[in-house]
This record gives sequence, C-alpha cells and structure tokens, in this order.
Amino acid sequence: MKRIFIIIIMSFIFIPNINAHEANIIDGKNNKSLKINECDGFYYGYHKYYDNYHFHQVEWNQESKQWDIKEPEVIFPTNPCTEKTNKQSTVKFHSCVDGDTVKLILNKEIITTRLLAVDTPELNSQNESVKSLAMKARDFTCETLKNAKKITIEYDEKSDKLDKYNRHLIWLFTDKGLIQESLVRNSYAKVAYLYNRYKYTPLLQVQEEIAANHKQGVWKFTEEELSGKAKAEKELTEIEIIEKLIYIILVIVFSIIAIKQRVKQK
Repeated sequence: MKRIFIIIIMSFIFIPNINAHEANIIDGKNNKSLKINECDGFYYGYHKYYDNYHFHQVEWNQESKQWDIKEPEVIFPTNPCTEKTNKQSTVKFHSCVDGDTVKLILNKEIITTRLLAVDTPELNSQNESVKSLAMKARDFTCETLKNAKKITIEYDEKSDKLDKYNRHLIWLFTDKGLIQESLVRNSYAKVAYLYNRYKYTPLLQVQEEIAANHKQGVWKFTEEELSGKAKAEKELTEIEIIEKLIYIILVIVFSIIAIKQRVKQK
C-alpha cells in the first residue's frame, strides 16, 4: 500500500514536467523552422529546460500545427546530427581576411573560405566601435587558427560549395572545436545566412540564445549599426541637404543677376 502511494505521488510530480517538456521546443510552431535539424530522415529540436539546453527527436503534428517531442524521456545533451560520421578534410592555416573569412591551404592550394551560418562585423565599418569589434573578431579567428594543433573543414550537404564570390562555404574546426560556435559563444558573431537546415546551426543557435542575454559584443549594437546602414542613411541625408542649399543659392544668384540686367535695360 505504501509503495502504491509513493508511485501515485511520483506520478503527480513527473507527469506535469513531461507535459511542460513537450510544449516548448524553440520555434516549435514553424513547420519550416531552420532551428529544427534533419538527418537520416529524423528531425531534432531543442529547448531550454531548467537553465540548460538539450535536444529531442521531434515530429510535425499536422493537427496541432507544431513539432511534438516523440519521447520526452529521451534527451540528447548535444545535437545528434553532429555525432554522425563527418566528411572532413585536413587543411593548413594561411591568413585571415576578417572574422568570418579566412585563407587556408587545401591539397597545396590556397583557397578563400567563408564560415558558414555566421556573420562577424565588417572591418570597413564607419562606426569606430563596430570596427573595433570587427578587428577583435578577426584577431580571435586568427589566433585560434594559429595556435591550433589540427585544422579541418567540412562542407555542408545542404549548402552550395561556393558562394557568388567563389569562396568555399565551410564548417571550420580545430582540435578545440567548431570555430563558428566559438565566435557566437564569445559574441563576435551572430547566426546568419541560413538558407537551409544546415548541419550545425542548432548548435550555434543554442549558443546564440545564451550570448544574446549577456548583451556584449555584437549584441551591444543594432542591426543597422552593424551593417553600417544607419551611418550611410545619415550621410545621404546630409548630402541631400547640402545639394538643396546649393540649389537655393544658385537660384538666388541667378535671380539677382536677372534683376540687375532688367534694371540696366530700363
């Protein structure tokens, strides 16, 4: 009798937790969500639970229009898709262009690579604070690669191999882990340019959720400040004002000349 009573009590404790567990997959109402990862025909989503992020196998529920957790009791501490066999190539470091663009040596050939799924601030930004952060992001990437014992790259099956600038779109690893993850975790980059469900984006998005709360690095700035649009728009407005002033002055000058000529004719 006492054992039955304990079982009933434990049921009341755990059942609500399981139900709550099922309801909060991040972006779980979006069938096309890029935060849901797919590999080998299975889908995986993640969420925060008691201050930690972890993954579950999920399936789309057409009736309720959401991603449901298939087995709430089965928890993956990391993205199961990243644990599959990786097709990686060993490379050597050549040089850095900026925080998310590096030159590597692959099979004795120098290739320019663009880190997939992240974006660091631009070095040519006219905002001095953003430019300073861009330099820190570049230095972080450079130092990480210079000090690496091993560097490997991996192409994503769901991404083009090259971008329009002929740069190789890659996941970049050292013996310390995924460079993109380190950039996002340290607030040097945001997750960006997601055109498909890339292999490691859920891993980056977990780190981004945490980093954004600290409001450091890239999270100190608006999107306009990071892109330089706000500055450009301000400069454009100033140019337009100057052009209008010049136009008004010219109109006044020509009007005065015309009046003087009429006076002389009289």
